[in-house]
Amino acid sequence: MLRQELSRKSYRCNVMAMGTNTDPYQPVERELKITRSILQVLSEFNHPVGIVTKNHLITRDIDILAPMAKRQLAEVFVSVTTLDRHLANVMEPRASTPARRIAAIKQLSEAGIPTGVMSAPMIPAINDHEMEAILETCAAAGATRAGYTVLRLPLEIGPLFQEWLKEHFPGRAEHVESLVRQTRGGKLYDSDWSQRMTGTGTYAELLRTRFALASKKFELNRFRYTLDITQFRVPETVRSTGAEAPPTPLINRAALAPSLILFTAIAGMGGFFAFLAIYATSNLRLDGAGTVLLLFGLIVVTTRVAFAKLPDRVPPFRLATFALGLCASGLLVAGVVGSAIGLYVGAAILAVGVAFTTPAMFAAIFSRVGPSERGSASGTASLFIDLGFGGGPMLLGVISGAAGIPAAFVVAAVLASLGAAGAAWLGFRRRSAAIVGVA
Repeated sequence: MLRQELSRKSYRCNVMAMGTNTDPYQPVERELKITRSILQVLSEFNHPVGIVTKNHLITRDIDILAPMAKRQLAEVFVSVTTLDRHLANVMEPRASTPARRIAAIKQLSEAGIPTGVMSAPMIPAINDHEMEAILETCAAAGATRAGYTVLRLPLEIGPLFQEWLKEHFPGRAEHVESLVRQTRGGKLYDSDWSQRMTGTGTYAELLRTRFALASKKFELNRFRYTLDITQFRVPETVRSTGAEAPPTPLINRAALAPSLILFTAIAGMGGFFAFLAIYATSNLRLDGAGTVLLLFGLIVVTTRVAFAKLPDRVPPFRLATFALGLCASGLLVAGVVGSAIGLYVGAAILAVGVAFTTPAMFAAIFSRVGPSERGSASGTASLFIDLGFGGGPMLLGVISGAAGIPAAFVVAAVLASLGAAGAAWLGFRRRSAAIVGVA
């Protein structure tokens, strides 16, 4: 797909940014090698790329990045949040340790790849005191550029951070939250583009001054490395394969129905998470929703690991019907029972359903398209996942405002039930078509 996109006559080259939203070197990248394959294509096309990552795994791709850097086509920033291994494990348990990140900076810079450090995010009274030490250590390892951001808490991240803070830093929680609000005009988050990365106010200005002084002291940001977009070329091997590929549709028609079904589960789950903390504290008078989230996460991970091969053994629409039925049941229990026990039981049932829903629906989608369409089919599914996470909380927010959060959970259960019915219908049609084909 990437080769097709870069080969289009309408394509205009600009620096491709990887890692600005999601780290391209997640643990699963060791097996899937998606990021590596992308870099190989970008190198073929002389396409410049900038990467931000927290993981040492990027050093695996030095064999691709170093030659690109020689052609002014690659630059890397390694995010270093803290030098304290214990704190790093609390803040980012699935990322490389601080020592491994420093080692990555050293290996990348020694390979001739322009490497910088992102001291981010800076959390007041948690890791902000380490800014100078981080910059000094990374500069010594070979970093030549640096940046930083102040903690950002958009949308539902704010309540989750507050719960995390109370769990891990109960004695400092109120002080930390107060300092965060000072950087955002009294709010937990301000989306104003001009200041959302570094904040405003006295504390934010102090951080800016400290960063500027430390950068100067450790000789960081003395020059800006410019990536070259003028070298971009479509390789002759690609040109010789024939005419330009037809435009990829925004929506893959074969994947549309299964994606709509997936949307019902994601919308319900998104709405559940959006209002979970408020429901637990306001309606049920609990101290918070941290233990519910922990239970949910443990069950999802355990179920995925224990039944990893189930999507390969059970017809996908049959598994999806079962999974969506569990999602609906869990949401219904959470909304109707009206007690802490009901919330825990509902979250547990929902977790099992969610663990099966996504792999089942992707298996169903891929069973309906050929290999050449899997990219666009995945894009269609991803679109509806995003719509579910965005639209679900909005829809349930309207309902909760009119009839209360329990009613919103019930509506989410109805949505998941509709998804289960849709999966059952598609499975029935598939079996009927197979019978007709055999006859």
